[in-house]
Amino acid sequence: MVIYQSGTGFLPMPSQKPLYWPPQEIAAQSDVAAILDGVNHPDSKAFTRFARNNRLAFVRNNGQVVMYGIAPGGFLGCDITRDESSKKLGPGLPAALARAQVVKFAPTSPILSVSYHDSGTDRQVPSAAIARSKKLLLELLNCYSPLALKGNKHCGASEVRDYAKRMPRFLTIRLAKPDSFEAIVATKEIEWPPDTYDTSSRLEQVGFDTITAFSESNGLTRFIFADSKSNEYLFADPVNSLRPVKEAQGHNPRVYGPDLFDEVVSEMRKP
Repeated sequence: MVIYQSGTGFLPMPSQKPLYWPPQEIAAQSDVAAILDGVNHPDSKAFTRFARNNRLAFVRNNGQVVMYGIAPGGFLGCDITRDESSKKLGPGLPAALARAQVVKFAPTSPILSVSYHDSGTDRQVPSAAIARSKKLLLELLNCYSPLALKGNKHCGASEVRDYAKRMPRFLTIRLAKPDSFEAIVATKEIEWPPDTYDTSSRLEQVGFDTITAFSESNGLTRFIFADSKSNEYLFADPVNSLRPVKEAQGHNPRVYGPDLFDEVVSEMRKP
């Protein structure tokens, strides 16, 4: 499995800044082989001072993740380490990404209950309101991808409680039965970018029965997945939860509309 996720800008991104764009899974064997060849056989020195905010990850059969920091590619190639560049990746990576797919999160277990927390007050959402807003709620959950190359980490109950105290608005979604997904999880804090590559993440099976969606405002939502039986938590990076209303065209960027978190809450609160 090969995953690519792009960052933003040309300066080094602060560690607390999320990767704004979703990860893309490159599945075609010809594309995987070409990218491996380009990474394993660098053919020139690094040519740019651009920050290596983009991430390219290879998942081994044992779950080990090998992750590179990639500078923006072009006809000259892609910088793949502090000192090396690969001309093969220049045209090869964009071609592979055109065929790649975004893996979105969606629970397979039915939603049992939803509660809304706002400034210290918890409100249980009526079942009729949950049914009415289910489509919007699934759209919000789709904003998260388990294959994100930054931010997924295990945490304890105390860390979740401390974080929740700082967040005035969040939704708690309980499922009818336990569910699971595969996620790329960091086993320790990553110093980015690495000089060569990073191996501190793994592909893991994550079990959960409760999802908490925290609104961080400015169009960002953070998800925490909890397994009540084992008392384990997966803490994710914030994701862009603004609704796309118009795709990018030429030099014009994608246009976004309202925050899906706000849309879900608004729909749930209708009489």
